[in-house]
Amino acid sequence: MSARLLLADHEPQIGRMLKSVLTAEGYIVQIATDGQAALDLAAHWQPDLILLEL
Repeated sequence: MSARLLLADHEPQIGRMLKSVLTAEGYIVQIATDGQAALDLAAHWQPDLILLEL
């Protein structure tokens, strides 16, 4: 079973690039572009790891 990653980054281009790289490595990736979306996805999707851009 692949690990599920939540990527929180306000820059859509960076999110798409990282999703492409991580998906190619076998991860399942969801992207949130703001804090509220990240909280909502974390609560409902329950990822194994959350990557935050600070």
